[in-house]
Amino acid sequence: MPRFLKAIAQAVAASLATMFVTFVVGMWMVRNSTDGQAGMGPFFGAIYLGILVGVVVFGVSVYRSSPSRRLKDDRDSRSL
Repeated sequence: MPRFLKAIAQAVAASLATMFVTFVVGMWMVRNSTDGQAGMGPFFGAIYLGILVGVVVFGVSVYRSSPSRRLKDDRDSRSL
């Protein structure tokens, strides 16, 4: 169970970081727009990209922390 909690924590951290950076960059790109809804694109794009990154990071974290994979990696490193 701890490996899932660690994977969730990493996914949340990656999502929040991605959302923040994407939103800031998107808002910087529309800084001179006179359209009142120009910031909606970066906002929803940041949410979408953050969720996507979170799902990918969660999957990779769970895969890489698999006990059978760690055992295999330990055996491979000892044979060198």
